[in-house]
Order: sequence, then structure tokens, then C-alpha cells
Amino acid sequence: EVDTMPRGIRMVHTFLHHTWTESFVGLVLLINLILICFDVDARAYYPGKQDGGKAEDWVYICMHVCFVVFVLELLARLVVERSAIWKSRWNVLDISIITFGTIE
Repeated sequence: EVDTMPRGIRMVHTFLHHTWTESFVGLVLLINLILICFDVDARAYYPGKQDGGKAEDWVYICMHVCFVVFVLELLARLVVERSAIWKSRWNVLDISIITFGTIE
């Protein structure tokens, strides 16, 4: 199936499935989780100590950078897998998360 793909799409496929790419996206996911913790902690209400506020600007900037990485990875998957993208539950989950992230 990969051998029948056009050269450009085959290159994107190889890039997506490379160990370094998967590791990088996993690292971005972990960083995003930590940033979400910072955001939730900053918004939390601590009686007598702190009113709920907002996280520092750098947290939101980094969260947006993570989101862009996730969108680019999904777009690359759409180019490679096309309609077959719906066959993987992980891809459907990614699409759902990115859709709700865009709405937010």
C-alpha cells in the first residue's frame, strides 16, 4: 500500500511513522499535560489564600504551540490516510480533541 503512494505522500508517511517524530509528538503531549496542570492550578480557588485567576501568558503561548503541533500532525495524517483515517479509534479521538480545542 505504501509503495503505491505518490512520492510526496510516501515521504510524509515515512516522516509520520519515524521513531523521532512519534517521540517528539509524545514529548509535546507530555509538555501540554504539564501546561494544563499549570493552567488549572492558576484558575483554582484556594479559600483564604488565592482567588481563581489565570495562568501566566507564557503558559498560554506554549499551549497554543502544542496545539499547532497537534493540528499539523493531524493534517499530515489526513494527507496520508485520507478516508482510512476514520478506521483508527486513536485518529477519531485526535480529531475530536482538536475539534473541541478549536471551538474552545
